[in-house]
Amino acid sequence: MELFKRIPRNLWNAFKLYSYFYVGTNYVIPVGFVVCKGESMEPTINNNDVLITEKVSIRRQHLKNNDIIVFKHPFKSNKTVCKRVFVEGYEEYDDMEYEDEPYVSVVNVNVRGDNENNSHDSRDYGPIPYGLIESRAVLKIWPLTDFQFFKRGNK
Repeated sequence: MELFKRIPRNLWNAFKLYSYFYVGTNYVIPVGFVVCKGESMEPTINNNDVLITEKVSIRRQHLKNNDIIVFKHPFKSNKTVCKRVFVEGYEEYDDMEYEDEPYVSVVNVNVRGDNENNSHDSRDYGPIPYGLIESRAVLKIWPLTDFQFFKRGNK
């Protein structure tokens, strides 16, 4: 305890505040807001659309084919990206729901943008490590005219 007495009170309070914030946003409050930039997910998500995301699916390793995820770019760590999970061999999920739909690998995940002509994704840089995934998109809240929930597992 002698060490803690030497630390200035303001610095100690700042450290505690940061710790509470970090634990709260990463472990206690499993939702967040994301502003998507770019055109790679059009028409589903447009530039500057605001999404609500959740982190429970990521922590419990329950991602499914066609889920929209937010992750750190594999080569540009300061860039966050929104893409759709893509499981090889399950391209036909667009029109049907399957009870045996697989969960995604917890090692590497293939991602694709909906706008295939204007998207840099796993076709360019390969599958991303699961550890780069931050959250899963649940609904689009902005602009209000495009408000929508994202269904699990299919577009």
